[in-house]
Amino acid sequence: MPVTGSLFHPEAAESFCLTNGTKKKYLETLYGPLTGDFMDVCAGKCINPDEVNDTLKKMPVSETIAGMAEIFKALGDPSRLKIVSALLVQEHCVCDLAVICGQTESAVSHQLRILRTLRVVKNRRDGKTIYYTLDDDHVKSLIQVSLDHISHQSV
Repeated sequence: MPVTGSLFHPEAAESFCLTNGTKKKYLETLYGPLTGDFMDVCAGKCINPDEVNDTLKKMPVSETIAGMAEIFKALGDPSRLKIVSALLVQEHCVCDLAVICGQTESAVSHQLRILRTLRVVKNRRDGKTIYYTLDDDHVKSLIQVSLDHISHQSV
């Protein structure tokens, strides 16, 4: 059963084996402008149209992919990833994160603002101190899976 909903494209072309121009126009409606030599890639053929159509139906829409890319881009910065790794262990205030990360409080605050905007971290106030934690279990899982993945790679 195809995955549908606001995160996934609800319909794909009836048959993906279309002319290259039509195929390109269809893909651009899903994912925005295509760059490069699209016309030279598999020109005029579609080897597995059922699989292609099934995949297109289940793929996230371009806005969802863009949002995912923003999260990965934010986590691709070593400073932010160090903050997130510290928060994987336990909640911390900006001062403690600055010590852990070897950065100024201002620099850590700037990174936390980016992470908070993307809903990677959240905060809570305790008197005058603001404590940060990872936003939810999805973020924790994402970080933990990446740690598990890197630990399985051969050195």
